[in-house]
Amino acid sequence: MLKPSGTASSEQQEPLDRVVAGSSRRLMWTLACPAPEWTALAEDALQRRAGSSGAGWAIAGPDLFGMGMALTGAAWGVELHSGLDSLGSVLKSGARRPAAVVLPVAPDMAGLARATRLARCWLDDERFRGCRLTVVTRGAVTAVTCDEAPDPAPAAVWEAVRALLPRHTGRLALLDLGAAGESMRRLAKALLCDADELALRSGEVLMRRQEAAAGGVRRAEARPLAPRPA
Repeated sequence: MLKPSGTASSEQQEPLDRVVAGSSRRLMWTLACPAPEWTALAEDALQRRAGSSGAGWAIAGPDLFGMGMALTGAAWGVELHSGLDSLGSVLKSGARRPAAVVLPVAPDMAGLARATRLARCWLDDERFRGCRLTVVTRGAVTAVTCDEAPDPAPAAVWEAVRALLPRHTGRLALLDLGAAGESMRRLAKALLCDADELALRSGEVLMRRQEAAAGGVRRAEARPLAPRPA
């Protein structure tokens, strides 16, 4: 083990401290870079891809991830429904369709079964024609380099819903949230984006690269995302 040969003076120590601090910051930012399959969407791309003409947010089922609070500051109100049947009854009565219908999915096998069943019910129910259902998970995909390995149950939800996307364009979407405590400041813009597969990490909206390329979307400048809270 090497030992210092002497005590550094304050003049010598100060530049060293700056270098160490700078290295730590660079490391934190590097760890939060988008993973190879994902790209951060620039602000203008999010504006161009705002595909909904509805108003208000509808959350079907328990608000597992606190999205209602994150959406409260957006332009429209948030409606909480016990499930899709409750929402369907409201729409059948003549209410204006919401800008986004959100289905939070619990990270377990029961959540997988529920999400698969409700996604098919959504597609078959005439009351939801013209609306899009965004299935929201947490930890289903590796969207940034510091993400942990995908949780098996949410990952299976993604696989099940992705299989339905090609045959039902514009009716379903997937959104994966980052770890609890991460910023959801762009949740509203993510829900309005017309992309099918999105992730929200450190307050930034990410999109699968192949979908971005197919849609001619301009990527955000090549920059790391904000560091995650320790």
